[in-house]
Amino acid sequence: MTFDMENSPIYGLVRVNGYLTFLQGANLTFNAKHIFIRAGELHVGTKEDPHNATAIIKLHGERSSAAIAYDAAVETGNKVIANYNIFNMFGKPRLSKMSRLRSEAPKGANEFSVGTGLDWVPGDRIVLLPTGYVRHMKDDVFIESYNNETG
Repeated sequence: MTFDMENSPIYGLVRVNGYLTFLQGANLTFNAKHIFIRAGELHVGTKEDPHNATAIIKLHGERSSAAIAYDAAVETGNKVIANYNIFNMFGKPRLSKMSRLRSEAPKGANEFSVGTGLDWVPGDRIVLLPTGYVRHMKDDVFIESYNNETG
């Protein structure tokens, strides 16, 4: 089956027991509360032919929602992708993935300097890690803008 909806309704539970793929070249949003890849496969692009548009899998649920039991042995919370078989996502190859900070970036900072020549675009999510051993000091942010020449 080929998923080809620009913005699907919110599905309660999607069980994948066959072969589900996303339509190549289309901007797609798959909305669900639970996706259970049981005996099937879910593919967004392939290694040889990566998905060349936007593909979003958006999970919906509330903290107060009841847990769901997929079978007698597996119970999960809300908003989950449970994969028992094959789930592959291949998108546009990216060049530069890592950089050192070139300025201090206190937790919650809105602006800081990184290396130049990175393949970062608005909407990319990055994680800032500490130079010490305090695990809870990490911060993750979404890039709003990036200047390729100045960092």
